[in-house]
Amino acid sequence: MRKVQPLLLFAAVAAMVGATAGQLAWWESGVIYQIYPRSFKDSDGDGVGDLNGVIEKLDYLQSLGVAAIWLSPIYKSPMADYGYDISDYREIDPLFGTMEDFEALLEGAHQRDIKVILDFVPNHSSDEHEWFIASSDPTHENYEKYKDYYVWVDAKEDGSVPNNWPTQFDQQTAWEWNEARQQYYLHQFHIKQPDLNYRNPEVLAEMQDNLRFWLDKGVDGYRMDAVTFLVEAEGFPDGVPGDIDQPYMHQPESYVIVQEFRAVVDEYDNRTMITESYGTVDQILGYYGNETNPGADFSFNFLLITDVNASSTAADFAEVIGNWIDIVDERGVWSNWVIGNHDQHRVASRFSPDLVDGMNMLVTLLPGTAVTYNGEEIGMEDNYNMTCEIATDPAGCWDGVTLGNSRDPERTPFQWDNSTNAGFSTANETWLPVNENYVTLNAEAQEEAGRSHLKTYRQLVALREEPAVQTGVTAVNSSAQVIAFSRTADDGTEVVVAVNVGDRPDVVDLYEMLGLSQRSFVISAASVSSIRQPGGPADPGLLVFSPHESVTLISTPVELEEY
Repeated sequence: MRKVQPLLLFAAVAAMVGATAGQLAWWESGVIYQIYPRSFKDSDGDGVGDLNGVIEKLDYLQSLGVAAIWLSPIYKSPMADYGYDISDYREIDPLFGTMEDFEALLEGAHQRDIKVILDFVPNHSSDEHEWFIASSDPTHENYEKYKDYYVWVDAKEDGSVPNNWPTQFDQQTAWEWNEARQQYYLHQFHIKQPDLNYRNPEVLAEMQDNLRFWLDKGVDGYRMDAVTFLVEAEGFPDGVPGDIDQPYMHQPESYVIVQEFRAVVDEYDNRTMITESYGTVDQILGYYGNETNPGADFSFNFLLITDVNASSTAADFAEVIGNWIDIVDERGVWSNWVIGNHDQHRVASRFSPDLVDGMNMLVTLLPGTAVTYNGEEIGMEDNYNMTCEIATDPAGCWDGVTLGNSRDPERTPFQWDNSTNAGFSTANETWLPVNENYVTLNAEAQEEAGRSHLKTYRQLVALREEPAVQTGVTAVNSSAQVIAFSRTADDGTEVVVAVNVGDRPDVVDLYEMLGLSQRSFVISAASVSSIRQPGGPADPGLLVFSPHESVTLISTPVELEEY
């Protein structure tokens, strides 16, 4: 019997909220599936995905078993940052369709018991928003009303920028001179994305009303974008390069603004609010608020993106996962797991195509809410078959030649089948090129295959219905190559996940490794490359793993005769 390191963690995760499986909210018990509308399905042949395309695929989404879809921005926008530069918070951009199309999508999703979450972008608007047009022109008839809606600062005495703050895109100055006002405005992202001024209470009130507009239509919640940058330190001091506490990030007032947004969401029944922020664990947990002033239901946990990579060991994974569970349990807040999104390279490209199923197992079955980026369920890969003439993401192609930090490779069209443009569009040209591997890597092929990433993903989502996965006690440990965890329900049922994140074989004893009961186990899911078959028996006391193999086991009520 192989010896392994002592248990790293036993966490009574149900204690985080004092909940039982039957009491969990929909956003706690289910999977949230992110849709990047430009790339999901094109219904009108213009090469860009749209709302009617999402409607066409509602049955597919229902078949996945997800609880909710989260739509990246669909508001009216000049598209300098592909919709994250909003010129009207209450209009649908014609590129995606009409308000009637959105209402039809909302109705169709709700008929299938799928919730709809909208992206909300509170930090900045487009420079083509009516507020900024008035704010930037002292001769405008509405200048007095809107002059303080954005962050305007005088130049230094020598005429230079107010401080050394960089943009998040190209690390150049975050300040842009406006000749009419004779001042600089702050843009922490694109030059066409001026930062709103939340020290002006009228801005907060306007944005709260924008939230109510969509909540009144029946949307089920929001994912709040880039809350890191909502409020800046007074006096606009220089930042210290490399410091985790920058004066333009995670300010105490930003947490308060999030709590003010939450107060609006709480005016409605059964809604949710999620925040997006990168930072230290303490910085991220700040967006949860507190018992007196609640903030987000949860703030995205990006640790499986930021703190592990293809060279990480099983022990690295166990430490990252275990530490997070310990912290959220101690703080009494709800957990969540994210492995990919429209800003991060795809799992198959960051780790390995052979680890797609294993990574989906981690995200889907660890305690808390699971979040999936569209395409991860079929193991889509980044597409680097494009030049800077095509890849126009403002975060990349700084030199006009190399993609650099471009996010376009992970945003390419969804691969539905092996027809023209992967079944995404009938256009002669799509807004980004389809990955050439669509001929074999597509949803239709995986529907027809005996085993596939897609079918494994559905098994994992279905397994979330188990009380052990909903609120069970969690144990986490690792061997030389394998990261493993168990979820144990009150009745003793155990769900076990084991993933070989290494490129070498390993032999593990999960009974000893995780302190499992002496029960029999069957395989509930296995990676596509595994020789193990779902439904077949498994001996947790002697599991031989091939490189990158992953399995999910569930206990049976029959006791083992001998061990």
